[in-house]
Amino acid sequence: MKKTIKLVAAILLVSFTFTSCDDVEDLIDVDFKSSISGKYNLNFEAESEEKISESLTLNLADNSDVSKYLSKLKEVEITKITYEITKFTGDNNVDMNVGFYMNGNTIVAPTEYNLSSELGVVFEITDKTVLNTVSSTLLSSKKVVLDLKGEYLSMAAATAELTVVVYFNATANPL
Repeated sequence: MKKTIKLVAAILLVSFTFTSCDDVEDLIDVDFKSSISGKYNLNFEAESEEKISESLTLNLADNSDVSKYLSKLKEVEITKITYEITKFTGDNNVDMNVGFYMNGNTIVAPTEYNLSSELGVVFEITDKTVLNTVSSTLLSSKKVVLDLKGEYLSMAAATAELTVVVYFNATANPL
């Protein structure tokens, strides 16, 4: 019986010796799914053809799921980005041709939108290269700045709200 206990103890000792600290640390990782969002508030002047140049900062610190692990994040994987015209007031004849940019790189090429007819339509960005670029930026900087650039044509004064949502999976280690 004593030999069996010694043998089991020796096997356990050897197995713990070969278990690395990284393996133990990985056991404590916290994985979660969440999102961050922001809004562009747009104002259009009557009988105008003007440029649009707006910025939106999406900050991981603003998300309660992430904020407590902000300095402990190991991975951020963007699964999709959506944008939607969530509010519109004004004349039906407001068209904008805009694109989304991050650090000078095109996220969405300039596209024509009629604000009244596309109100409530959810557009989705699923391009893996774009999602990986945004993921890397969020992991390293903990925030991302999205620029909305282009022009609009409006026959009457109008306002609109454009909402962007970034969905992601994250891994953090609280140690």
